[in-house]
Amino acid sequence: MTDKSLYEAEVADLKKKHRRKRLLISSTHITLEMAFLLVLFYIFGLQMIIVYIVVATFFLPSPFFLVPSTYKIMENGVIHFEDLPFRKSSKPRLFAFKSDHKLRIKEEEMHVSILHRHRGEALRLYTREPEKVYKILQKIYSDLT
Repeated sequence: MTDKSLYEAEVADLKKKHRRKRLLISSTHITLEMAFLLVLFYIFGLQMIIVYIVVATFFLPSPFFLVPSTYKIMENGVIHFEDLPFRKSSKPRLFAFKSDHKLRIKEEEMHVSILHRHRGEALRLYTREPEKVYKILQKIYSDLT
């Protein structure tokens, strides 16, 4: 594996454009999970909270996923840079590729998603060239298996 960047993007404008939809998706997931927890608690009592925690951790889709504004696609993962309001500096972080991830492209929304087998969307990469990014990621994932 080399440290060569296969694709780079700065997409804060695309990320901002779809912010409301991402918040709606996350809040819907959280609401449904809380409703599921309340039903379990009402029917089975307090011991079901432990079952819920295990199910929510390992099997239910996560209500949160990473959406970087600036990223580089490398052969071993996506290096993303995030300026968070509570951090003084943004240091690069690596989202490593795993063979059990799947890819999904949504050209109309201009993003490519990396999906975890059980937890749903793990990383959403906004791009002005979704087909190109999808092909790059597809090649990387085909080399992993």
